[in-house]
Amino acid sequence: MRSLSTFFKKEEKSVLHQVDALNHSLTLLRYEGKLSRAQNVKIATREISLLTKTLKEHRSLQEKVIFPFLLRHIPKKEPVIGFLRSDHRMIREYKIKLKALLVKISKNANAVIEAGKIQETGIYLVSLLRHHIEMEKENIEKTIRAELDKDEKKDFERQINRWLKQHNNGKR
Repeated sequence: MRSLSTFFKKEEKSVLHQVDALNHSLTLLRYEGKLSRAQNVKIATREISLLTKTLKEHRSLQEKVIFPFLLRHIPKKEPVIGFLRSDHRMIREYKIKLKALLVKISKNANAVIEAGKIQETGIYLVSLLRHHIEMEKENIEKTIRAELDKDEKKDFERQINRWLKQHNNGKR
């Protein structure tokens, strides 16, 4: 890892790329009509699966490394971490709802109501994710830069690198 700042920017970019791809696929599903519905449902289903995988890794890193480290070194961030954890639960709930709606519409080609629900659920999920990433940037990244000393930052980088090597051979 080159630096914590570079790492966080890469994480943010990865998640937002997946969020944008999901949003685009849901827009296509909503506005392209019945002729393209089956193809657009497949695309949206693929995008939510890719996003789920990305978020699972992102959340795991936060829960296993980032949050515990911050709670030890900067305990005043406990309320923010609690908020981010509750966001994780809400994001998970909305991913599950969206997946269920996509399954439902894939089984019923005339499901106009589900198409609207998919769009509503998807918009909420996309908004929630964008807000969550912004909260992380404002409350985690800035705190790390401002409040950890040089040795703590190095220790933090080592812990992140160790987690990355264990979970995906450092490819992130």
